[in-house]
Amino acid sequence: MKRCVACTRTYDGADWTCPACGHAPEVHAGFPCLAPHLLKAGDAFDARSFDGLAKLEEGSFWFGPRNRLIGWAFSRYFPDAKTFFEIGCGTGIVLKQLAAERPNLSVHGADIFVEGLPHAAERVGQRASFIQVDALNLPFDREFDAVGAFDVIEHIDDDARALKELWRTVKPGGGAMIIVPRHKFLWSRVDELAQHKRRYSGRELAERMREAGFEIVRQLTFGMLTLPLQVISRRLLPQKGERLVDLLELNQPAWQTALLKALLWLDQIPIRMGVNYPCGASLLVIARRPH
Repeated sequence: MKRCVACTRTYDGADWTCPACGHAPEVHAGFPCLAPHLLKAGDAFDARSFDGLAKLEEGSFWFGPRNRLIGWAFSRYFPDAKTFFEIGCGTGIVLKQLAAERPNLSVHGADIFVEGLPHAAERVGQRASFIQVDALNLPFDREFDAVGAFDVIEHIDDDARALKELWRTVKPGGGAMIIVPRHKFLWSRVDELAQHKRRYSGRELAERMREAGFEIVRQLTFGMLTLPLQVISRRLLPQKGERLVDLLELNQPAWQTALLKALLWLDQIPIRMGVNYPCGASLLVIARRPH
């Protein structure tokens, strides 16, 4: 069901106009904006970077392997899901992957920044719907079979509330997948420039998801084989100013990109066999909302 962001009443229907209070969202760039006051927020991400990011994502070493892992986890743990909602969808790189792998899946995306949504709509096509929202006031109630937030909640001050909003958005019995950067000792200038609020330990994220109402299905770490390069970049190389020496920069020479992709593919083989690494660059938690 939809949930009015103005009066909080729930209702069914394709229209975003609330039948109870008459609230209707503004429209920017062709997308309903449920949080227009945040269109110029700009404190969690540079909205102007979406054009450049969309060009980097397809060929980078990171997004391809990460999205394949998301696709595998989604099919493995939520094989019967018919609807999926992603908060912080950006340019739609994850939704494109899921839509390609699950032809009958209805996909929906939302972001605080409307600038990324045209890229997402172009990538995924008419199968998807997109809206601009505040992650702390989502306009749904028990609407989707599964929800996801991938490298998103570390940008949000009140991450506990964001997780609770996702819990309310997913149907009872439905699932959630959350990815965050792991290991607090890796905090560096790179995180500051990315405007992260925190990095997570495995216990911390699991506790916050339980507090939101979720039951943990599996918690896994990935990026273990590239972790040494991240440690070198974050702890040993210069970390000053706007330009950093980063061995895991998205825009790498072709040979480095191929090498890093190969390491991330190898990294996933034990994960798919049930191995849970003790350390790695990122943390994926798979959870369910109990019936």
